[in-house]
Amino acid sequence: EEFCILLPQTPVSEAGNIADRIRQKVATTHFPHGKLQPMGRVTISIGVASYSAIVNTAETVIAAADRALYRAKSLGKDRIEFSHDDTVESSNSNGRG
Repeated sequence: EEFCILLPQTPVSEAGNIADRIRQKVATTHFPHGKLQPMGRVTISIGVASYSAIVNTAETVIAAADRALYRAKSLGKDRIEFSHDDTVESSNSNGRG
């Protein structure tokens, strides 16, 4: 599943901190049947994008976040990736990357 969280007036570094708190909370919560998941627990990957001169519409912000999300999934899941304009940067917030 995919969803979007909007954080108006939030610096990208703080958005990353919020994303990491959400990621950690999901990873440490015991969900029914969580052990049946590929990693033995429920985890999430998060793509973070911010409004800029290039990424300046709802569609382009969502597309940038989506690219970052799929990069996070391709790099091993349970992680956060940041998109800046048309480039994507890794976050080592979960000790990987």
